[in-house]
Amino acid sequence: GAAHELDASALGLFDTIIINSVTQYLPSIEYLDQVMEQAWTLLSEGGTLFVGDVLNARTLESFHASVCIHHAPPELPATALRQQVQEAILAETELFIAPEYFRNFAAGRDAWVSVHPKQTAAPTEMSRYRYEALVRKGRGTALIDPLPEMPWREIGTLDALATMLDELTAIS
Repeated sequence: GAAHELDASALGLFDTIIINSVTQYLPSIEYLDQVMEQAWTLLSEGGTLFVGDVLNARTLESFHASVCIHHAPPELPATALRQQVQEAILAETELFIAPEYFRNFAAGRDAWVSVHPKQTAAPTEMSRYRYEALVRKGRGTALIDPLPEMPWREIGTLDALATMLDELTAIS
């Protein structure tokens, strides 16, 4: 079915909803609004909505400049290159979304949001022009456990601090 057609009988039943690598294919920001609203109603309290592989509207021009420069012959004048970039932007059919969209979505709700660049092993088109957003239902919740507070006098030395941090970050 369509992305905005979700099962209303499952209201509040999901702790995680993943929308990954599809936002760029949605027809409009208004359609994304519908999808986000529907997904939000399906989340349980404390549930997380993950929206991944989002094309960043802030980097739209630099994305097209990078592509045009890569394909341009060395003798192409800068004015012609600028024109190609502007034409590519106007011809863009994929949906680019500013990170503020997710902050604005969360602002009107009891929600917590985190927006961060897409992580890849090496810089690529995927990491330079895309990001991920996490929206958690319930303002008081966090996506990671808080680090414990401890007075320095109880730690004592840098070696003791290093040991404590190693223990906190160890994968079990």
